[in-house]
Amino acid sequence: GAVQDRDARVCSRCGERLGRRGFQVLQRLGVFAPQWASMSSLLGLALVLAFARLLAVAPGGMRDLFGFDIGLLFQYGGHFPPAVVDGQYWRLLTACFLHGGLLHIGFNLFGLTVVGPQVEALYGRLTMLFFFVLTGVLANVGSGLAGLSPVGIGASGGLMGLVGVAAGWGQRQGTTLGRQLRNDMLKWAAYTVVFGLFIHADNWAHVFG
Repeated sequence: GAVQDRDARVCSRCGERLGRRGFQVLQRLGVFAPQWASMSSLLGLALVLAFARLLAVAPGGMRDLFGFDIGLLFQYGGHFPPAVVDGQYWRLLTACFLHGGLLHIGFNLFGLTVVGPQVEALYGRLTMLFFFVLTGVLANVGSGLAGLSPVGIGASGGLMGLVGVAAGWGQRQGTTLGRQLRNDMLKWAAYTVVFGLFIHADNWAHVFG
């Protein structure tokens, strides 16, 4: 939070390396580039690999930028409440790693880049992953209880969970930086819900996350 000289390479207050100026500007805008070995990077890689798997098996590839065939998404682990009721509980988790199209995965990867490193810095790598998995599963449970009818997929429920975790931390801190983090996360939550309304996404999963 300290003001730095534009050419500074180390924070004058805490001694942390500041990195290149371009990355500093992105961080001020709320975009945090994950480290190569971070959990955010590994999680992003898992999302990309799952998407590549769908591309490899989809007959003729994607229909358009927005989606794969619903039957394919169901076959590879999409969340379908009747199937979960029949005992296929694993769908509550696997659906968190599937995406319907380039715009869908692109938006969620950007969200992971913004939120993931911040939660990772606050709670650690494994705890960040635990929060993502837990809230992603709970988001799908809530969506099913709210009456989800098509197949649900996407990491946004877990990402909204990370948003909530970061916002809660900021609220508990009660400091200027804490309140700023809380407000930034609440804005992200609002953006996600509004965007979900425009593209007819599963906003129940967003809210429950």
